[in-house]
Amino acid sequence: MLKLDPTLMTNEAYLAPYPALAEFLKAHPEVTRDPAYFLSFVSQYGSIREEVAPEVEARRSAVQLWSGTLDSVLFLCGFLGAIYTLTWILRYVVDHRRWLRTSRIQSDVHNRLIERMSSNAELLAYVQSPAGQRFLTAAPVAADPAMTGPAVPASAPFGRILWAVQAGLVLVSGGIGFLVIRRYVVTEVGEMMLTLGVLAVSLGVGFALAALASWAISHRLGLFDAHGPARATRMSRDGADL
Repeated sequence: MLKLDPTLMTNEAYLAPYPALAEFLKAHPEVTRDPAYFLSFVSQYGSIREEVAPEVEARRSAVQLWSGTLDSVLFLCGFLGAIYTLTWILRYVVDHRRWLRTSRIQSDVHNRLIERMSSNAELLAYVQSPAGQRFLTAAPVAADPAMTGPAVPASAPFGRILWAVQAGLVLVSGGIGFLVIRRYVVTEVGEMMLTLGVLAVSLGVGFALAALASWAISHRLGLFDAHGPARATRMSRDGADL
């Protein structure tokens, strides 16, 4: 009770049931003059602070500092994620409205063009011509492959494979950084750094394995050679021009 309220040491009504304590305080008035020293860090506002060793206090301060830093980083990541999500939604809505407007314009042009054709043979000849194919290919809605010619062969997902490799390298580098930092911080923070480092390295290795699997599947399906003839034709044409 005296730790909670040191002013009770000068309250005679409170000390009346405790004559031994009252005699002790009269014999030692320095206790009432400096209760924080004799009662181990007693606050005059009613809160209690346990007496701890300096090294333990330093470790607690370090843990609180790192905890505040990680909370700030997580808040920043959440804020950036929310902004990215809102931006993506806004971009999707704008692109969708633009697509609808362009599709409406293309449909009107197609209808007017069809109305000017006098026969099906004339319409089919125009669709199979280079100008007609370019016109139909530029439409927002995909045209019928039977009318526009052979479908374009699928190619290997180079962009996704490259993105997976880049993400894997970044995550592995970040995980190694966490593992290096844990050697220079207190044990409690080091355990957290170890967890984050192992998680980052695991995700990085996962991205790398996904990129390797994508490359192997694309190579097995022959997607890397999908544009081989067109590339060879272009190279031969460039050589003839030179």
